[in-house]
Amino acid sequence: MNCKSKIKTRDELKKIIQQHKKNGDIIVQCHGCFDVLHPGHIRYLQFAKSLGDILVVSITGDDFIYKGDDRPFIPEELRAEAVASLQFVDYVYLDYESWAGPILKYLKPDIYVKGKEYENIFTGRFGEERKIVESYGGKVYFGSGDVVFSSSKLVDNFKDRFGIDFERYNIFCKRNCITLDVLKNLISRFKEKRVLIIGESIVDEYNFCEVKDVAGEAPILSVIPFKTNLYVGGAGIIAKHIKCLGGEPILFSITGNDQYGEFIKSDLKKFKVNFEILTCKESITVRKVRFIAENQKLIKVDYSKPYLIDIEDEKKIIGMIRENYNDVDCIVFSDFGYGYISAHIRNEIIKFGRKKGIPIIADVSGTSTGNILKYQGIFLSTPTEREIRSALNENVSGLANIAFRFLKKTKNKNIIITLGENGLLIFKNKVYKTTQGETHLASEYLPAIGKNVLDPMGAGDAMLAPIALSVSAGGTIEQSAYLGNIVSFFEVNKIGNRPVSLKEIMDFLSLREELTGNSYSLPSTAPLVSIK
Repeated sequence: MNCKSKIKTRDELKKIIQQHKKNGDIIVQCHGCFDVLHPGHIRYLQFAKSLGDILVVSITGDDFIYKGDDRPFIPEELRAEAVASLQFVDYVYLDYESWAGPILKYLKPDIYVKGKEYENIFTGRFGEERKIVESYGGKVYFGSGDVVFSSSKLVDNFKDRFGIDFERYNIFCKRNCITLDVLKNLISRFKEKRVLIIGESIVDEYNFCEVKDVAGEAPILSVIPFKTNLYVGGAGIIAKHIKCLGGEPILFSITGNDQYGEFIKSDLKKFKVNFEILTCKESITVRKVRFIAENQKLIKVDYSKPYLIDIEDEKKIIGMIRENYNDVDCIVFSDFGYGYISAHIRNEIIKFGRKKGIPIIADVSGTSTGNILKYQGIFLSTPTEREIRSALNENVSGLANIAFRFLKKTKNKNIIITLGENGLLIFKNKVYKTTQGETHLASEYLPAIGKNVLDPMGAGDAMLAPIALSVSAGGTIEQSAYLGNIVSFFEVNKIGNRPVSLKEIMDFLSLREELTGNSYSLPSTAPLVSIK
């Protein structure tokens, strides 16, 4: 029997077991995570098989494993296939419940087998499972795998060596019907999609230096700058990314009355970006200066002070957007907390976008001046893990719980939490209930494409551009996140904020195996995540 054919849905398994029971077969069931299948698991399952005729193994789905935000390490599809590949296992079921009770009550196996460590436990979840089995006359047996292993310890100690990110991508694309043709079709619709970007534009200054020595007066490096590069950052680079990916950005931004403000305008003109930039005479253009030696950033100096926007300027900005840009395909807030996006501007533009049915995306950078909770009733928020934990003052709970609280509080439709080199998590504001009435949230995990980063600056801005274009073109949140992850990968492998071209992305997509190959054909069930 092909191992994949052993993986059954709940109802298929019920019919199969009923037939086996009619034939007089003894049904044995095991239940667990099996995250990294090891010799202890195999001996435990072999022991279970020896007790009867048919061995059924129910496996906890990804989003019901509460062992940390990075667990399970192995996606549910691969865990199911690994267990099904064992010759002595007859059937496998992916269980989307937080415990074995519901499936035990439904299948009613003759024997339920757990590890020796459960033998003297009569309370809690396992205590309830024990009562369920005994209530219909079943028996509970306890057996040890003898060889002592821990999946958690194996993952903690060796996860960098396993290299299963490709399989994660494979499964992500399969789950969400993402193929090369689908993405090509989506990207072809980027052309002339109009995206309104609102936020502060920034100058990122890179001073490349030669290390001379350690200074005599203090334990600090003495360096000699030999080259200075200026890059447009903040809302400005989002606009440039969108332009280079085929879209039509409209940038509403602000600068100081200085040479750096003129640099931003000049650079945007070179890329033919349509902009409305307010010049604040009482302030300076936000500039972030970095000193770099041998590709290592030594120090960053921020030159900035809050912009003061008067009521007349607010009215002018809001009026221009309402009058001239009421047919845009998407609105992006790029809020760095320097004062351009006042409460009045934010609230009026959100109200305007919602009335017109325009999807709104918000990114709030930093934790000291901005708060992503201010953006409510919008399509998507894209905070980092640090930013959302800071906004909710929560440093202990898992991200599933945090995402649920955030979506409930803001009434936003989606949230993408970026995890740096660990990738990103997608949560939709769609709550599901299990057969036991537990509440869960739809989610997806997407690992970073590469761990080696040349320059992490601008990764989030790069991700926002293709997400905004994908949403504008009717793409799903999963398709949008996939493309955002790729553009972000290109950006972090460039020094400085430089836009990613459409050709770079198309060439890269054509090389991605998960977009062209056929992978798993498991029962289709929406992944859920517990919010308890």
